[in-house]
Amino acid sequence: MSFPSLKKMVKILKGYVSSRKISGQIVPQSIQNIIIRNYCNENKYNFALSSTEYSPEESFLMLEKTINEIDKYYGIITYSIFQLPYNLRYRNTIINKIINKNKIIYFVLEKICIKDKNDIIKLNQIIKINQLLPYSLNKI
Repeated sequence: MSFPSLKKMVKILKGYVSSRKISGQIVPQSIQNIIIRNYCNENKYNFALSSTEYSPEESFLMLEKTINEIDKYYGIITYSIFQLPYNLRYRNTIINKIINKNKIIYFVLEKICIKDKNDIIKLNQIIKINQLLPYSLNKI
């Protein structure tokens, strides 16, 4: 009788948190981690300690490093879609690196999971709408 390896049975998500504003709000890393860990517990995932992004705007060195090490994990779990690059081309490059490795990325705040190219289209639509909101009418 053979048993599946424990590694195949356990789904481990690697955390990714930010040390800068997320969509204009400061969310402490400890709060981001609590929310991510709770999501993992509620959904039967194991949580691997989060990588923390450096504070300069548009720095994604830790996200790139996390993606380079993703083979050990089921995927990445992060607090919000607004931790991704603002630049569409760079954002797509980042997400494609993840899905091309047959991995997923979860965004807990928005309850979004990206696992294929169709999901990237939906993600970009949500981000674009958010970017256009400041230019919408405030009163009718």
